Amino acid sequence: AWQALKGRPLREVVLAVIDSGVDFRHEDLAGNIFSYENCSHGYNFYDNNNDVSDAEVHGTGIAGILGAVTNNGVEVAGIAPVKIMPVKVFGPGPSGSDADAIKGLNYAIENGADLSTHSYGGKTDSLILGIAIETAALRGHLVVAAAGNKGSDISVNKQYPCAWTEQVEMPCVASSDRNGHLTSSSNYAPYVDIAAPGDRVFTTKPGNKYGFFSGTSFAVPHVAGAAALLY
Repeated sequence: AWQALKGRPLREVVLAVIDSGVDFRHEDLAGNIFSYENCSHGYNFYDNNNDVSDAEVHGTGIAGILGAVTNNGVEVAGIAPVKIMPVKVFGPGPSGSDADAIKGLNYAIENGADLSTHSYGGKTDSLILGIAIETAALRGHLVVAAAGNKGSDISVNKQYPCAWTEQVEMPCVASSDRNGHLTSSSNYAPYVDIAAPGDRVFTTKPGNKYGFFSGTSFAVPHVAGAAALLY
């Protein structure tokens, strides 16, 4: 992606993290957080308010890989110079619903997000979520989804939303280790599109902290960030 960017001006890309929220005050994220004129930064569909602070640590970790501020002498450098739009659809546990995921995706598109990360999944084939993702693709919005972490063949044991990648233009992302091999916990299938680093990735945590994260959830922002560089 960097080779393709040589000599080309970058435009501001908005990338929605549809997840557990984001610590938008974090020292290494605040400069790259999407903001409205009313000083809000996204929306919380789990609690139906504007508080997008992280209910877990998940969303903040993803945000750091995607778009932590660069060249600031602080711990992490993000993949791309994006504006991060926090869209909270999960609460503690984590807990959430397909309905909130759909609302979050529609909100992201309607408010100008070019791409979104979807580091969640399950066995339930929700037709309405599949339709929402297909509609997003038709509107030019790229959804990037996680393959999941059961170490299983998800062409047999379907994992959604990744299973829809056979019908919808949506990258399904597995996780690789530092040697470029598939991690033992990563799901796999003929329709999994790509693997990206997902083994002990160092990134941001809420409260101006940092730590290591593993799993396909944290492979997703590597792919989304690389895609954002090409917008």
